[in-house]
Amino acid sequence: MDCHSDNAYDGKDKVGKFLLSDGVGCEACHGGSEQWIDSHKDPKATHAENLQRGMYPTEQPLKRAQLCLSCHLGTKDRFATHAILGAGHPRLAFELEVYTRLQPAHYVVDEAYIKRKGHIEGMNLWVTGQVESAERYLTLLQTDLAAKPGSIVPELAFYDCFGCHHAVEKIDHKRWSQSRAGTGIHPGTIRLQRQNLLMLQAVAESLAPAELPELKADTDALVRAGQIDEPSVRAAAQKLLDRLRADEGWSSRSYSIKEISSVRKMLLHYAAEDRTSDFAAAEQVVLAVDSLSNSLEDAGKHKSDLDALYKGLGGADTFDPKQFAAVAKHLEPAFSP
Repeated sequence: MDCHSDNAYDGKDKVGKFLLSDGVGCEACHGGSEQWIDSHKDPKATHAENLQRGMYPTEQPLKRAQLCLSCHLGTKDRFATHAILGAGHPRLAFELEVYTRLQPAHYVVDEAYIKRKGHIEGMNLWVTGQVESAERYLTLLQTDLAAKPGSIVPELAFYDCFGCHHAVEKIDHKRWSQSRAGTGIHPGTIRLQRQNLLMLQAVAESLAPAELPELKADTDALVRAGQIDEPSVRAAAQKLLDRLRADEGWSSRSYSIKEISSVRKMLLHYAAEDRTSDFAAAEQVVLAVDSLSNSLEDAGKHKSDLDALYKGLGGADTFDPKQFAAVAKHLEPAFSP
């Protein structure tokens, strides 16, 4: 109820007029409206005045990412555990720019909108989503919900779902290899999720190559820590979190067309080299290429290429790492800067 409705139940007092069927209302994203609902309807009121009265600043990329991820990834107070997923909740997935673009439109980004709230570059929205997703994940790995008392590993929802849940009879869809798993990870073991960290590695390799070796080493160390115990995970997560926070300028800096094109090409190169062979990582590559193509305003030109990339990804049950890598390699020249 915390994510799928305007839940006001605090565990003690029942709310007589609460209806689950009401679903997610305006206030779930925009904040309690008691103080700003009247000014919001007043054409003379400014957005700054609405914010002063308590409206949530969804026009700010970081604030938007933090709000969206409070449900799409979770917080220490509300989190889709492995028990909830096992009971039937769909696997959680999120990418800020594409999800924003595809949500049911209830506003028009015209000159008046931009004058009130400013303009967000698509590349900045994508990078902000990747950075905040990674930082939220690393933060949650260090909370009390990360491991049950006496557990030797973090909560299973932090691990790659498809490390266990895949069709073992499809030999041609073999998902494990040493190069995919990483050094120190053996067959039959599950790995902590790393999809957003891989996206940031692609950004680093494209725009700040000097930062890549340590970012990659710390990511690999986190995955290995997930094979040891919960204290090791906490330590590795904090080290990686400190590194990412030192690079938070990625979210606010300006990007040239050449740089955006370079990042898009690098993501496809990662896929072509089978470096994003986990389904969740491959999924993020496809969403990223879609997002950055929209930023570059050439999505129409690449419609057939994007369709082929989505088709190559397929679904979680049918995902074939080798096939996806082959499709990405075939499409790589089409997206050259």
